[in-house]
Amino acid sequence: MKLDLGLSDSSTYCLFNKQTLEITYILKDGLKNNLDGGIAFWPKFIYNDSILIDYKDAFSLLNIIRKKYPIDIKEKNSKPLNQFEMMARNLTETSNPVLIIFK
Repeated sequence: MKLDLGLSDSSTYCLFNKQTLEITYILKDGLKNNLDGGIAFWPKFIYNDSILIDYKDAFSLLNIIRKKYPIDIKEKNSKPLNQFEMMARNLTETSNPVLIIFK
């Protein structure tokens, strides 16, 4: 759920536990990817009660990827590229939004 706080112009994400009636506030812009520390995720759609879908505009996504995986350093070290690095090579700032799907 997205929650607007007070009279300020800010909002935050939170999780509401229906059983305990507790609210847990999520820092920044979503749930942290605990597998590799990648892009934060907050589902904007839920499909078939089991697939969570989010999207990021290409400009924002490229900024996140370039900060985390500097491409020029990886090319010098000749390490295999991961999916984010491959995406950074193929996306431009004006590309369509990128879907993020969590099953």
